[in-house]
Amino acid sequence: MADTIEPPRKRRRPALSCFECRARKIKCDRNYPCGQCTQSKNLTCTYSKDAAATSAAAANHQESVGPSFSIASDTHLDQAGKPPASRASHGFVSHLETPSSLLRAAQYAGTPQLTGQPSRDHPASKGADADAERTIENLTYRVQKLEQTLADSIHRPQAALNHVPTTQASVEPLRGILHKNRFFGQSSSKTVFEQFGKLRSYVQVKKTSEVHGVILKCKSLAGAAKVRRPDPWTIYPELKSPVPSREVADQLLHVYLRTFESAYRILHIPSFQYEYKLYWDNPEAANPGFVVKLLLVMAIGTCLYDNPENETDLRSRALHWIYAAQSWLSAPFEKSRLNLTGLQVHCLLLLARQTSSAGSDLVWISAGALLRTAMQMGLHHDPSHFPKMSILQSEIRRRLWSTIMEIAVQSSLDAGMPPLISFEDFDTGSPSNINDDEIDESTKSSPRSETNTVFTQTSLQITLLKSLRTRLEVARLINDGRVEPSYDDVLRLSTELVNAFRESTAFLQAYQSSIAVQTPTTFHRNLLEHFLRRFLLVLHRPFAFKARTDPRFYFSRKVCLESSMTILSPEADTDFSRLMVTGGGLASEIFASGAFFLCLELITQLEEDGSNMVLQRNKASREPMREAVRKMISLSEKRVQIGGNNFKGHVFLSMAMGQIDAMEAGTSPEQGISDAAKKSVEYCHDLLKARIPVAPTSSRPVDQDSQELGGEKPSNVEDLGFDYLQDANFDFEIPDSWLFPAGYENSWT
Repeated sequence: MADTIEPPRKRRRPALSCFECRARKIKCDRNYPCGQCTQSKNLTCTYSKDAAATSAAAANHQESVGPSFSIASDTHLDQAGKPPASRASHGFVSHLETPSSLLRAAQYAGTPQLTGQPSRDHPASKGADADAERTIENLTYRVQKLEQTLADSIHRPQAALNHVPTTQASVEPLRGILHKNRFFGQSSSKTVFEQFGKLRSYVQVKKTSEVHGVILKCKSLAGAAKVRRPDPWTIYPELKSPVPSREVADQLLHVYLRTFESAYRILHIPSFQYEYKLYWDNPEAANPGFVVKLLLVMAIGTCLYDNPENETDLRSRALHWIYAAQSWLSAPFEKSRLNLTGLQVHCLLLLARQTSSAGSDLVWISAGALLRTAMQMGLHHDPSHFPKMSILQSEIRRRLWSTIMEIAVQSSLDAGMPPLISFEDFDTGSPSNINDDEIDESTKSSPRSETNTVFTQTSLQITLLKSLRTRLEVARLINDGRVEPSYDDVLRLSTELVNAFRESTAFLQAYQSSIAVQTPTTFHRNLLEHFLRRFLLVLHRPFAFKARTDPRFYFSRKVCLESSMTILSPEADTDFSRLMVTGGGLASEIFASGAFFLCLELITQLEEDGSNMVLQRNKASREPMREAVRKMISLSEKRVQIGGNNFKGHVFLSMAMGQIDAMEAGTSPEQGISDAAKKSVEYCHDLLKARIPVAPTSSRPVDQDSQELGGEKPSNVEDLGFDYLQDANFDFEIPDSWLFPAGYENSWT
């Protein structure tokens, strides 16, 4: 039997070298093209069909026996497991026959397909297994190398470039809300309203005629007050006529310089004071750009000006000044304002709009124009790139860029929108830690920058700038409406923010204890703390909501509680207290975020305590939070008293406290909300009526575009109330919440 068995016929090993190397009898590295053909600049490096067929058989064998070698990288397959579009469309490989194409050609020609273990009848005998394995290894390496080259040359896979969602199910829900044609991300306090279930149910269902009637009266009185405001359609005052007396102007200028100029470095103080003196010597000869800056500086100082005799008149005049500056900045031929004066006016204008509540909730939109203007002027590049620039101009450009970045990152949190720029988009350095009187137009060499232990007029700006990268990342991460941030990223950024806050606190304490003439004021400490603390609050807030049902996120709830209490309990300071009452935009948004979270935390704690015995035992621990919320209700009352028309902040917080009081007393929360709403709207009606005894009919032109979009009126120019409740449809006739009119969209993940 054994004598009749023929020995296996030895199969000739196929040639794997290219034709050119075989003809020249030189070693071939079997690449495509091979190294020899590359050196000889031979573009016709080809391989025999036998080599291709062997490679195809080896590849098929590899598919059947297991994934020991990967022919193609997973990143080059689409979701269905199919290869991407043909690479022949790429010019630099269109003339080549790739190993993949050789494999396909061999398969199409009828190359046997291997399945399972090779059979006795198959040409690939056991004696050829070692050769086939080496062939597979070589071919795998070559294919992977070629596809890696293609991957490096293409930034994104072609399938991803052409991918368009085709069904509604493929669209991920957004993390935010769409309200009155505006989208608000997670950093906006408006996104907190969804958490107040009983309040939303009340305003949707309990549409009592009594409360509704009082609300209509309040709206009528508020509308009457708006008629007295400067009309944006007709007001274009002369720049020099609205300037007050020298005595009042001196006081307003002093207020601005000792408060906001230290945090927002916009002016070179000696140069501005010199022009200020020249203005009063001859007002008619003053430069229009300087006059606009002066008007805005006085408008900012008005919010902190403490003189009851002419306080109301100055607040009204401040709006005229803001309109005059906006008209000057928006006039045609903007090239004439493409300079440092134009940037200073733009920065002062945005700050004045926030302190005077003149369109303060739309600052983020205007900040984008300011940022693009600054980049067009090259402020995002350090002045060291421009050696011919003077020392003074270089320093002003660094300060202005830092100010613009601070406005951009703060306004992004107010609006719940991305910060428009990343830290990698600019290389402008930090301003020098020097006082303004150390440089002027005649300075030829840069003065020595003081150490961090010496407080100067630029120290606060430098301190804020140190945490800018982290705060930009927080604003971008938390306002990404598509993807929820990972908790690891939240904890990492939280640690960076806490370290920055501790460092800044240590610096301020060191400055305060020094014997230097110049030290930070209480206003500066409060402002710096609020600028940093608010980022901690919005960073942890989405996870603090989850902590109500998931204890893994309890740390976020604790951080939000501590940050809210700190924000609502600043150090006692007259200037900062007046800013809390009169300021809008940034000021009101910070306090709104803290007050809303404390209300929600009180409700959550009461729900967790459950029994009446536990409620009474923990009542004392909740008292500091209750007191902080009551202060915010009193604050909203003062806003209405001094001229604000937005009474909804008072109503909402009163309703929340009504629910909290009812839960502590063990009575119906719905009844507590109803009683508090009725009492609040009646009280606000009395406040408005005391200010506005007559309700004349407005003769303003109606915005035709707004009428076509659903009858919404143009945005308010002045709003000395809480900016977070600006819904004009504040009534109980609409099918949705009074906080979100019909047609709003919201989503929580």
